[in-house]
Amino acid sequence: MSMLALGPLKGTQVPQSFLAVGGLCVAFIPLGVSLLRDGPPPTRRALVWIAVLAAVYVLVTAYGPKG
Repeated sequence: MSMLALGPLKGTQVPQSFLAVGGLCVAFIPLGVSLLRDGPPPTRRALVWIAVLAAVYVLVTAYGPKG
């Protein structure tokens, strides 16, 4: 995280920021896989919220100002 260029005056280091975020994503892949395999299954309430948020996303994307 220390490689990320945050702040209004540090926008010149865009490629460096992409590399840092990509490295963090790759580093957390094993943790995410183990959480999905060994973690508790999602509850019905969580599945309903995921469905609602996905539907809202589709509607906003389809009927939004640029859709």
